Amino acid sequence: MQRVAGQMLQIFDLENRAKIKSCTLPDVKYWRWVSNRLIGLVTTKSVYHWSLHNDTLPVKIFDRHAELGEASQIISYQVSPDVKWCLLVGISAGESYNIVHGCMQLYSAEKMASQILQGHAGTFACIPINGRHDSAMVLCFESEKPCSAPQLYVMEIGRDKNAPGGVFRAEP
Repeated sequence: MQRVAGQMLQIFDLENRAKIKSCTLPDVKYWRWVSNRLIGLVTTKSVYHWSLHNDTLPVKIFDRHAELGEASQIISYQVSPDVKWCLLVGISAGESYNIVHGCMQLYSAEKMASQILQGHAGTFACIPINGRHDSAMVLCFESEKPCSAPQLYVMEIGRDKNAPGGVFRAEP
């Protein structure tokens, strides 16, 4: 029987000097706290969430898109406040020496679908919209395409385009 070694991950309560939980997960390349009780873990192939709420192991959320393959260095992982949206950001060497290619994978947990965006940075925010009673969940991201200046987009996500009040979008 062949044994595959993984990376031992442990969470400690430093105030009480106690280990809270641990697990083994192979090939973790990036991790960050995405909320007070949730850690995002990015491996060479997939993205996981590890909750402190119970004794569960990390749960696979989605697979990394081929555009964010092993040649990409993951530089950011964001999760919307309602945990319905995820944004994985990576960079890789461009065609010429002085170019850094940025790629983002926007993932909808409800639809279990991804969309690829070009750029180097993005985040989520919940903002009030004039004329509407509900707030908008927006994705703010920088898009950089070859031979053009970087542009900032702020667009509502997860809302039906035919909903009353429409979909908020602020583009350059």
